[in-house]
Amino acid sequence: MMTIRAQVDQAKAAVEAARAGIEENSQQRQLQDTRIAKALAGIDQAKAQIAAAEAGKQAVQAQLIHARSERKRQEGLVPDTLNNRTEPRDCCRCGRESVRPICDP
Repeated sequence: MMTIRAQVDQAKAAVEAARAGIEENSQQRQLQDTRIAKALAGIDQAKAQIAAAEAGKQAVQAQLIHARSERKRQEGLVPDTLNNRTEPRDCCRCGRESVRPICDP
């Protein structure tokens, strides 16, 4: 049979072990909270990068639309060399001189 003193010492040791376990659990929780915070920050950064990429994509699409419009505008400034001939040239079929690309023989 254990003496009272031995039982008290054993109880003190159990309390100390429990306190150490609680402290270890607290440290582990803080470590996990830190990891979670870093992961959430990484998610926020990724979302910001996605938003920036989307904005860049939209800007490029706007530039493409503008470039196509400008191309059409500039093409409208150049006369159509096949349909708007002002100088006579040899017909591609018969060789006679004509202001149209293909004459009516």
